[in-house]
Amino acid sequence: MSNTISFFTLLSIHLLVYLLDGHGKTLRLAFAESSNVYIVYLGERQHNDPKLVTDLHHDMLTNLMGSKELAKESMVYSYRHGFSGFAAKLTASQAQQLSERPDVVGVIPNSFTSCKQQEAGIIWVSLLKHRIIF
Repeated sequence: MSNTISFFTLLSIHLLVYLLDGHGKTLRLAFAESSNVYIVYLGERQHNDPKLVTDLHHDMLTNLMGSKELAKESMVYSYRHGFSGFAAKLTASQAQQLSERPDVVGVIPNSFTSCKQQEAGIIWVSLLKHRIIF
């Protein structure tokens, strides 16, 4: 019986150490909702200073996640020159929450598409035809 208790005690301690990072903050549990990269499009820039635009993005994520540190960790990229938006690691429910904000134009999952060179011309013609790009 003591071997069984020892095994479960060691397993519990190992699991606890695994779930805590070096700062004593709990990491997401394995059964928690997984995150993916989403692109959050905010439309036209509200500031000409790129730093202010990025700060706005961090503030938006901080409000969503409850921590400035978590917000900075989740930010993948800040689009701050031609338009305002950012790419961030979000759960589906976080992406949904952002999409419901009045200052967010749209939230889409990031995806990678590869195509052969001969198909690239067809894609560009299609994008121009449907006025997706100008």
